Amino acid sequence: MYISAFQKPSLTSSLITWIKSQIENFLELFSKQICFINFDSDIYSNSMKIIKEQCKILNDLGIDMSFLFQNFEDNLKKKTESSNS
Repeated sequence: MYISAFQKPSLTSSLITWIKSQIENFLELFSKQICFINFDSDIYSNSMKIIKEQCKILNDLGIDMSFLFQNFEDNLKKKTESSNS
């Protein structure tokens, strides 16, 4: 869908760069908010569910940024495992 709106490659590239930076900013802020939340809690589970739903919306539009979320989730798990050791 977004490809039809952005015919020029430079515009498409700029859009993707902007989306990526916005997601990275969000994930950084989000990680600060959840640093004291138990990962088994409903708050954490519901938050992750909402983020995954938003990633799916972008994916349905032809913009796959799920790798950012996956990296975030993997890093979060590593931090948790290392702090529990």
